[in-house]
Amino acid sequence: LSGQPAVSSVAPPDLLLQQISLLGPVVVDAAPRGAAFGDVMLQPLPAYSPGQQVEVVFRSGCPRNNLRRGGTFLAVQVMEPDGAWSDVAWDGDWATHFHWGRHWKLSAQSFAIVR
Repeated sequence: LSGQPAVSSVAPPDLLLQQISLLGPVVVDAAPRGAAFGDVMLQPLPAYSPGQQVEVVFRSGCPRNNLRRGGTFLAVQVMEPDGAWSDVAWDGDWATHFHWGRHWKLSAQSFAIVR
């Protein structure tokens, strides 16, 4: 109440293994022959103007197979003049959008759209 952060030496309990899911399991994820997860299915344009929306489509597995706790589903990178890549946005940023879907309901193949 004084505007100061609360200080505690007690860590909150880890309840991860006690959580339940009402979703059924992911039965299978597969990439077509000659393809791999992470392949770009729709390339971005070589350059964009301010305000334009970038969209890239990747070959993907179901995100529920790897919840990426402590990680990220997507990172937006820019190539620096020296050729190095730098992260400029992540899946937690308001400006990014991650959409996952299957090509049809019973398909083992799926995609991720990153905007």
